[in-house]
Amino acid sequence: MRPLPLVAPLLVLLLGACSASREDLSFEACAASAKDATQRSRTYSESQKTSFKIDSTASRASTKSVEPGVFELRIVATINSEQGTPTHQDFLCRTRFTEGKELPDVIAFSFLLEGQ
Repeated sequence: MRPLPLVAPLLVLLLGACSASREDLSFEACAASAKDATQRSRTYSESQKTSFKIDSTASRASTKSVEPGVFELRIVATINSEQGTPTHQDFLCRTRFTEGKELPDVIAFSFLLEGQ
């Protein structure tokens, strides 16, 4: 006999107890903005857009609170050149949490030039 009927409720309880931090939610919002901006950009070819990768460890490590409810972080990313060589494409992002909303709003977002 398998205890599967007991596993699902236990997983729901464990996942509910592990709610995301504000830093994690800020990272997710900024990462989504970076992906969107890259997809909309006319600078990159379709093959470059598909090579877009975010370094989540470095990006999360850059997160800082700049005032209550406002977080700033650098999205650290790579995108392949037309020759296939990875190059950096980083973004600066700020989020703000509003009372009554679980997810933050992205209030500032910009591309950073390589070497900034």
